[in-house]
Amino acid sequence: MFSFVTINKNNALGLEKTLDGFVELNKYFSDFEVVVVDGLSGDNTQSVIAKYRDVIDSWRSERDKGIYDAMTKGTQRVRGKYICFMNSGDQVIPRAMAELMRIQENESFAVAGQHLWENRSYGASGRMWPRLLKMPSHQTIWFPTRFCVDNPFDLTLAIGADLDQKLKALNSIGLRFYKMPVAICELGGVSHSVEGIEALVSRSNDQFIIARRHFGLTWGIINWLKCIFWTGGRRLLPQLLPYRK
Repeated sequence: MFSFVTINKNNALGLEKTLDGFVELNKYFSDFEVVVVDGLSGDNTQSVIAKYRDVIDSWRSERDKGIYDAMTKGTQRVRGKYICFMNSGDQVIPRAMAELMRIQENESFAVAGQHLWENRSYGASGRMWPRLLKMPSHQTIWFPTRFCVDNPFDLTLAIGADLDQKLKALNSIGLRFYKMPVAICELGGVSHSVEGIEALVSRSNDQFIIARRHFGLTWGIINWLKCIFWTGGRRLLPQLLPYRK
């Protein structure tokens, strides 16, 4: 069995879109379960959960310490041999995801595909660059559940705990990348935005810690600089400059 973990916080519309994707996936591959972990949402989430009770196998709604704590809670509830973190607002591409799941069956390593952004632009190139921390999106990866249990998310990392886990998988059990889009990811998530200098420095520090942990000090420094200048330049600088026609 395969297990999707979907975490949610005040994103009822996104959760419904994600669950609709699972309904479609069932037409191509049926041996999967859906585990929803909600962070005590104050919107219409409970109504969406009630509407899709025939799709959701397990769910809980309670306070958490952030997205990685919620994903950890989901890991603790799954019954499947493999696990994918498909968060609310993200959606499977049914036929392609079913193909990736068939590839994963009976394999001990992790497998990954590509993702598209919701505007249908590609979110991943045709290869990985692990030392530059360029890895597939977690929405496109199937991990062996035992690996996730034995290697929980590092909750001291504000943004990059999923990246850290991907690199652990690559270096310990192997991660095989396939050039096919298997998921559509919602724009505007935590990992896709930088709000202010403090957030940029925090993200850069996480990148340094992760790169140093897996590839040594030199790569830690390279990735810290890359995040400061590349991520800061692309995402933060336009917010700080005055508007010009």
